[in-house]
Order: sequence, then structure tokens, then C-alpha cells
Amino acid sequence: MQTTSYELSKKLDKKISIASDFKKSYFFWVISPEFDGEAKLLPKTNIKSLMELGCKLTLYPAYTLDEILEMLPKQIPSRHPDYIDELELEVMEDKYWWSYDSSPDYEHTNPAEAAGQLLVWCIENGYVKPEEQIFNYSLDDKKKPNPKPMPDPDAFKKKGIL
Repeated sequence: MQTTSYELSKKLDKKISIASDFKKSYFFWVISPEFDGEAKLLPKTNIKSLMELGCKLTLYPAYTLDEILEMLPKQIPSRHPDYIDELELEVMEDKYWWSYDSSPDYEHTNPAEAAGQLLVWCIENGYVKPEEQIFNYSLDDKKKPNPKPMPDPDAFKKKGIL
């Protein structure tokens, strides 16, 4: 599964932390003392299992291309009065370019990474306002788990999480 990198995910998390519902993702970069500080990419289901085990987690949404495209505007105001500035994708060999006519081109071998960089540009330039976005997703769904003591380090392997 191609998602935004750990570094870009952290940057996006800071940009869109205004509205937690905007942080819609089915994958997360997870940092935990149990991982020796290393970031691991995990699906939502594994994170719930870790929370149930009482692990202390720092989460950054790792957006897929579909999730980013849902957040990007299909068009933005153009510098030219009679022109519509639409979202464009160009693929050449093993690189993906995402852009609008009035934006820089963002290229990467991972299409989610390139689109994520364009999303940062859109937020910084006021074309995407995270506080106005509405999504029907929550990591916690209905409630947070009760705090539990730290699990045995082998508990991850026994539960098939790692």
C-alpha cells in the first residue's frame, strides 16, 4: 500500500490538526516505546489492538492517494479570468506529477507522496481549509479504551500484530 511518508504525514498532521475529523485515514505511522522509537506503518485494526493492550502511541495519519484526492479541491481560482485551474496528473516513466496551473509541480515515484505535497501547498495557500472539512471517521469510533498496564513485549507477536 502506498501512503504518505512518515515525514510528510507528520507535516500534514500539523497542518490539519485544527479538526481531528479531517484526519481521516485507514493507515497510521505509529511511534511507541514498544517499537524502540521507530515509526511503523500499521492499519487501523492493529492500532486498536495495541490500544487495547495499553500501549502508549503517537499516531500520524498515513494517507493513501484516494484519501488525499478526497481532500484536494478539483479546481482552484485561476490567475486568468476565463480559465479554470483544474487538478492535473502527469505520469512519465516511474514519476507522478500533481499540480494546478498556478501551483508548483510536485513529483515523486509514490503518487500519494506527490499528491500529499500538493495538499500541503493548498493548505498553506488557503485553497483547502481543514476546519471546514467533514468526514465520518474516527480512530476511537465511540470511546477511548481504559488505561491498562504496559503489555509483555511478546504480546504483540502472540496477537499477530507485528
